[in-house]
Amino acid sequence: RTTLSGTVIIDNVKVPKTHLVPGYKGYDKPTADGAIFQIIQVAVDTGIAQAAIEETVSFVRTRSRAWIDSGVDNAWDDPYTIQAIGDLTLRLHAAQALL
Repeated sequence: RTTLSGTVIIDNVKVPKTHLVPGYKGYDKPTADGAIFQIIQVAVDTGIAQAAIEETVSFVRTRSRAWIDSGVDNAWDDPYTIQAIGDLTLRLHAAQALL
């Protein structure tokens, strides 16, 4: 089991001493690990953002009401709501394009 942050928990497994690497020696030479881990984190975060936007759209379509002074009958027709969700979606697509 690993947390991807460097902690590994091993239960009831015999590991020969020759297979152990002290933490301070694991990165004697430069590696791409840091960059790779950052890309993985960005991918996870953009996935979370995508799900959040999808949930927001679903909520606006099924459970919300238009603001009383908005001049529209449905929340999904409110130009401010459309703009806000559009802005979030645009930012999400920009982040996804960088992956």
